[in-house]
Amino acid sequence: MPHSFVHLPRNTVIFISIGLLPKKKWDSQRDAESTQEYKEIRCKVKREVAKAEEKTNDELYERLDNKEAEKDLWATERGRDGKDVQRVRVIKDKDGDVLTSEESALSRWREYCERLMNEENEKEKKDLPVNPNLKEVHSPQALDSRFLSQNTSSQLRSLDSPSVVSNTVNLQWVPFNGSVPTDTVSILNNYASRTDYVCKAHCEPGFYNPSKGSRCFYAYGGKEYYSDSFDILVNRDNFEFLEWVMGLCGSLPSLAIKSCEDYDAFVGKNRYGLGKVVPKHSAFFLPWESKEYYYKYYEVLSINPGSYSQKISHVVYDTCQANLLEQPPEVLKISTLDNYECQSIKRTVTLEATAMSDRRWDIQHSAIYGVSINITAGIPSFLSGSVRVSTEKTFITTFGEISSMPNNHSFIFEETVQPNYSCSVKMVGKKVTTNVPFTARLSRTYWNGRKEQTTVVGKYQGEEIGEVKVVVQRCEQIPNAQPCPAA
Repeated sequence: MPHSFVHLPRNTVIFISIGLLPKKKWDSQRDAESTQEYKEIRCKVKREVAKAEEKTNDELYERLDNKEAEKDLWATERGRDGKDVQRVRVIKDKDGDVLTSEESALSRWREYCERLMNEENEKEKKDLPVNPNLKEVHSPQALDSRFLSQNTSSQLRSLDSPSVVSNTVNLQWVPFNGSVPTDTVSILNNYASRTDYVCKAHCEPGFYNPSKGSRCFYAYGGKEYYSDSFDILVNRDNFEFLEWVMGLCGSLPSLAIKSCEDYDAFVGKNRYGLGKVVPKHSAFFLPWESKEYYYKYYEVLSINPGSYSQKISHVVYDTCQANLLEQPPEVLKISTLDNYECQSIKRTVTLEATAMSDRRWDIQHSAIYGVSINITAGIPSFLSGSVRVSTEKTFITTFGEISSMPNNHSFIFEETVQPNYSCSVKMVGKKVTTNVPFTARLSRTYWNGRKEQTTVVGKYQGEEIGEVKVVVQRCEQIPNAQPCPAA
């Protein structure tokens, strides 16, 4: 069974060397390369020890708030005087040989820590009526009753976290309505011989099992609680690549699943069932038969960080629900013809203008925003008072961002201008803003070949010059033009 992490005295110093050899023999054989490797491994292990000592000090200060706990701690420390805890110059195996590889040294160190932990908790095991397969330890929260009074109001808030878990598309906390959706996240609890479902109550992760009623059981403040109002975790269409990642002493993978965005609790489990991981307490907390148990070794529910490709296809626009907004006409191009001659002239005029069309696809999931993705879809456009969709094209777009495409417009016509007159010709267009809802298929191919797909809902937003035409203005006489001679 997993064990809690041990307290290391502040003055403990650990040094390791290279190879599985007696120290004197290794000293005679080492070279520059092995010495450098030795230095790197020694630094890495010393950093690990420093981290452990820092955590130990934090826990020690919390426990010293209780005077009885203080006496107990120093009594334990005095009892260790003379043992090998105080000064460890090298790490050796049971036969006395110096351990020099990083893996073997850390393994021996953990073994040593676990032995000390078992010594410290021997008295607890005799006094506490615990399940023989579980080790009960009061949680750090239970050591200080002020913690409960200060945090109850923030804990017992409504189910206010966003329903979609951050960095995901289809992983959602869904209010329990009496039945379990097909894609609810669950585990096979071999220890209890049942299937347990991931739930949360008041941002506290826990488990739901139909045999125990419509309740979410969770650990808090040294006890097991339950709530009739709770959420369950659903991975719709099994779209997200979820996995359980091993953890130790509060460690977390980069994409661990939180219960609420602003609350420091993550979905976890061990061999006995579902519970929560609280990093600041460096432990996993398990609700079990009205009590709270905690462990230093556990697994954390996480999204696999591996790479994947995704694409959007089968886009269907609901043009009946399109929202169109026409802007007043604007001038795209203007051309002026002046005739200073004393006879009429006919000129061919070419008007050319480029107008930008803005396009944006939005999907209801923020995890897609800012992501470049292949999309196969037609493009909605405004024509003669209605929305039409072009033939499908495949291109790359970034969801949540505007992409602009140039549209070229050109007109050629002839104009006759009288003597001493000026005529103007304009190209004008109406800008139309279009909002069209759509459904589409989002497909994802993961690094290991796994393929998943799901249906997404979104909105297309477009802005373009929907109608372009040429306007010939009335010709005006040129002021102060030189008169033509009389015929």
